[in-house]
Amino acid sequence: MSLRLFERLFGKYAGAMELCSKKLYVQVGILTRSIFEDYLNILYIQRAPEEERAKLAARYLDYASLVEPYMLYKNAKDLAEKLGDVSLVSKVYTSEKIKEIEENKETFTNKYNNSNKSWSGLDFASVALKAGEKDKYFRYYSLLSNVTHGSPLGNFTEEKITITIYLSLTSFVALADLIGENGLATQV
Repeated sequence: MSLRLFERLFGKYAGAMELCSKKLYVQVGILTRSIFEDYLNILYIQRAPEEERAKLAARYLDYASLVEPYMLYKNAKDLAEKLGDVSLVSKVYTSEKIKEIEENKETFTNKYNNSNKSWSGLDFASVALKAGEKDKYFRYYSLLSNVTHGSPLGNFTEEKITITIYLSLTSFVALADLIGENGLATQV
């Protein structure tokens, strides 16, 4: 887990820094939100009682492999229905793939008795609270969400991006530390 997760995080962080050098600040904000979400989720796992960490880490990875593909499929299906052409779904998903995706989601639901809304069963504000980061969550998440969802209020300028770069850097460094030095890698 640790190497894959670290590579993904490093790619996001390196991408954010490259985009910043090109003054593509909105895109930096989008990547920063993703890094920040990873940071809070992993911090939540790391701050759980030691006997719970391996289970939470496994659940985090199971959600990514078993439920997230279902969520993508469901979003595609919902969009096709809104467009009035459900046959669009078959251009992306075979019936065999849909069956596999639905079975995988059920596997997760049965294994974790979960509603599938999130990997932890909690809303993201609760994850932030349990991770001990309510201040960062309160200060940054709404701003970064505005950027990610295309709100006109989310347009970043060179002035506003400084704090985002700082958040991205500190979150990335903290995650690298958690993954590499604090034993999360050996628990999965």
